[in-house]
Amino acid sequence: MIVSMRAILTFLAVILLRPDSGVWAAHFAADQDLSRQVQITLKTHCFQCHGPSQQLSGLRLDTRKGALEGGYSGTVIVPGASTKSSLIQRLTSDQESSRMPLGSPPLPAAQIETLRNWIEQGAPWPEELDRQSTENKSAPEHWSFLPVVRPVSPAVQNRSWSRTPIDLFTLSRLESEGFTPSPMASKLTLIRRVSLDLTGLLPTVE
Repeated sequence: MIVSMRAILTFLAVILLRPDSGVWAAHFAADQDLSRQVQITLKTHCFQCHGPSQQLSGLRLDTRKGALEGGYSGTVIVPGASTKSSLIQRLTSDQESSRMPLGSPPLPAAQIETLRNWIEQGAPWPEELDRQSTENKSAPEHWSFLPVVRPVSPAVQNRSWSRTPIDLFTLSRLESEGFTPSPMASKLTLIRRVSLDLTGLLPTVE
């Protein structure tokens, strides 16, 4: 059956202009806000041990799939039942050895209550937030977070041109593109460049 564009637009207009459409929009916005609050709490207190870099006990909490599947000991989130969710039980445990996060002070009551309300509402996890987690996982780690290593100097043809090991990397790229280094600048040119860089003015004759 072919549905005309007019029929589709009419249907959308009826839905959006319903008296309770504002209520529905408000509920949707509230779910989004609650989910974002939960994401902030999880990222701040849980991702270090149960995030993209490591998953202690097989538990990963930075994606919807991982959070709902749980870890080696089973599920930790039971949507609609916070009292049956071991995530809440571990966060509120009286025993310091089993309370999460390990080695840290207990989570503030307000954050635990947010997690509890989130689970009671079915643990909504908007597709947008899950997509962001997946994209962050697949994106290469920023160079500033990588450990410092000493790279192997590249092989070059005109090795005598370089004065420092860093020059070898520059020369290697030049040679790979079929270029040769520019001639050495004169002392007059060098002092002109330095003066402009440091003062913004041309050097004096002296």
